[in-house]
Amino acid sequence: MAAYVLPSHITVLWLKPQKEMLELALMLAQGYDFAASWPYTREQLQAAMTPGHPDLRPNVPDEHILVVAEEVEKRLLVQMAEEGVALRDPTQAGMLVVTMTHKMLFDESSIFGADEHEMYHIARVLVAGHTFHPDWPYRDQVKGALLKVFQLPEA
Repeated sequence: MAAYVLPSHITVLWLKPQKEMLELALMLAQGYDFAASWPYTREQLQAAMTPGHPDLRPNVPDEHILVVAEEVEKRLLVQMAEEGVALRDPTQAGMLVVTMTHKMLFDESSIFGADEHEMYHIARVLVAGHTFHPDWPYRDQVKGALLKVFQLPEA
């Protein structure tokens, strides 16, 4: 169980971080009056909690994301073979590519909510235009898994 402390000592707990965290954060962004010392406006919080929001969309060409993702896959295939690692399902296979591509392109953002937006954008680009390596685990199911995880619209 994860715990995060928000302003005014409000503690938020959740068991399934991805979905519940976003729902709770969006609810707080829409209706909670944060202290004047809180460093973000309500509009910034709402933008941060809206996947694909234009204010936080990364300014990286899709082609660049695709090239980096291809290189990430190649490196991961070698590393997984050397270490004897097997991925357990299409979601893990897809998230590994998204996460490592994000790390190579952006590392960790200092802008509130930007990491989620960057990963959402990477997933959207991969689903729309990436052909997974023939040896990539679950290659034919990864795009479907990313559609579900990031709640992307069907193409």
